[in-house]
Amino acid sequence: MLPDEQKGYRRKTRGTEDQLLIDKMVLKNCRRRHTNLNMAWIDYKKPYDTVTHSWILESVTLVGIAENINRLLKNSMGNWKTELNTYRTTLGEVNIG
Repeated sequence: MLPDEQKGYRRKTRGTEDQLLIDKMVLKNCRRRHTNLNMAWIDYKKPYDTVTHSWILESVTLVGIAENINRLLKNSMGNWKTELNTYRTTLGEVNIG
């Protein structure tokens, strides 16, 4: 029922620890092969409770993310939604603002 991104709630997984080990192996492999690697980590656990959309956009600008990614974020933020579900029932959709 849970997406792969929610490893912390699955049985027989260590959640974040598993993901960090996978990242470490990918990085090691790229170094060994001398290939470029770009990574981003996004914490989906209640990010909208603590970070305003304006700060997300400011942070993207501060760290020098490409302008097309900045525009994508800015243009898509008005459409961000989440769906509330129980085990078998969809409770509804909520706009994130």
